[in-house]
Amino acid sequence: LGFDSFRPSLEAAKRRAKVNLLAEIRTARYELLDAMRGIAILAVLFLHFSERGVESSDELIHSRIWPVLQHGYLGVQLFFVISGYCIMAAVSAASAKDSGVSYFTTRRLRRIFPPYWASLVLVIGAGLATRLLLKTPWSTVFPLKPWEWLANIFLIHEQVGAKEANMVSWSLSIELQFYLVMGAGLLVSPKTAEVWLIFVSILSAAFALSHALPLTGWVLNYWAEFACGISAYFWI
Repeated sequence: LGFDSFRPSLEAAKRRAKVNLLAEIRTARYELLDAMRGIAILAVLFLHFSERGVESSDELIHSRIWPVLQHGYLGVQLFFVISGYCIMAAVSAASAKDSGVSYFTTRRLRRIFPPYWASLVLVIGAGLATRLLLKTPWSTVFPLKPWEWLANIFLIHEQVGAKEANMVSWSLSIELQFYLVMGAGLLVSPKTAEVWLIFVSILSAAFALSHALPLTGWVLNYWAEFACGISAYFWI
C-alpha cells in the first residue's frame, strides 16, 4: 500500500498526542497556581489574625512573629498576578467563541457575585448575633445607610465613598474592575487584545506617574500586578 496510505492516521495520532500533552501541561500549570493561591490566602489570613496580637505586650509577637507576618499583604499582590494569568487565559478561550464577550462576562460575574453575596449574608448574621448576645446597638454594628448597602452589594462602595460592610471586599472590587477591562478588550476586538492591554498599561503608568487622579480603589492602581500575570501567560 505504501507509506502515504498511513499518513492520515499518523497525522491524527500526532494531533491526539499533542492535545494530550497540552492538556497535561495545562493541568500541571493550574495545579501550581492553586498551590500559589493557597499560599497567598494563608499569608493574608495570618496577617489579619496577628493584627490583634500586636496590641498585646507579648515580646515574642512584637519581635519575632509580627515582623514576618506583617508582610502578609503581599498575598493580595500575588493573587492579582495569578488572576492576570488566569483571566488572560480565559480571554483567549473566549475569543475563539462567537459570543465571546457574553460568555466571558457571564462566567466572571458568576464567580464573583454569588459567593460575595453569600459572604454578606454571613456578615449580617454575625452582626445580628453581636446585637442579640452583646446588646450592641445596631447602628454601631452596621452604621451603613440604605444607599451604602446598595453600593456594597454591587462592589462600588469605595468608589462612591460609602462605608464598607466587609472590610476585605476591596480586593474583589479590584478583581471585578479587572474583569470589565479584559471584557472590554474582547468587545473592542478579540484579534487586537494585545494592543488593548498595552494601551491600558500605558494609561495606568501615565496616571501613576502624573498623579492626575486618585487611584485608590481603582484597578489602574494595581495594573502592574495584573500585567505581570498577563505577560507570564504570553511568555509561557
